[in-house]
Amino acid sequence: MNRLQISISLCFFSLALVFVGCKKEFVQPELKPTDINKDELSYIDNDETKVYEVVHIIHDDEVDRHDTITYLLRQQVSDTFIDNANTINKVVNYFKFDAISSSWIYFKKGLFSKQGNSWVKKLDNVSRVVLKFPFSTSINWNVFSFNDLPPLQFQYQQIHKKIAFNGLELDSTLKVGSPVFYSLVDFKKQFEIYEKNKGMIYSYSKDLTIRNFDTLNVRLGEEWYYTLKK
Repeated sequence: MNRLQISISLCFFSLALVFVGCKKEFVQPELKPTDINKDELSYIDNDETKVYEVVHIIHDDEVDRHDTITYLLRQQVSDTFIDNANTINKVVNYFKFDAISSSWIYFKKGLFSKQGNSWVKKLDNVSRVVLKFPFSTSINWNVFSFNDLPPLQFQYQQIHKKIAFNGLELDSTLKVGSPVFYSLVDFKKQFEIYEKNKGMIYSYSKDLTIRNFDTLNVRLGEEWYYTLKK
């Protein structure tokens, strides 16, 4: 090979390196889907006013107490704002229905917010991570990650499930909850159901001290049930 051929070969080789280098430098980064898509957002509580039937059962054998308290609770969004951290917040007012006066009485205030990949509800100064994005049965999370409380692990138990609820056929619901804890003296179970374009439609919570594995023989604890009426 003569000098001219060598020079031409080196020239082409150098140009090839430059081309490869430039191509590598300007390769576009891989595009990833957004963490929260519109379909997932449709499961968080919207601005529609909701009325829940609440059943609260209190057990305390030491004072021979097994009381059931039932009332209607109205959830109403009063304001929506974006704070300095670019967090979407909804101010929520709750009203109890008073049977004596046949009117709604102000009860308390709450705050719902979308923080990163979490849908957070703050009630009674306790923040709960109730939904995580994206939806997947393979993930779990600590409900009380924003608080100094004992961890409570939640996970998706059902995703986009068609169910019958209050005499209606619902095409797409989510069920989130914690693993059931069942022992000789304890029974703990919690879960919530969310409907597409509606938000939470049902909540179930039992934290009981029982006798001899018998969940009907309760010594101490509380039960809470929230059922969406409209």
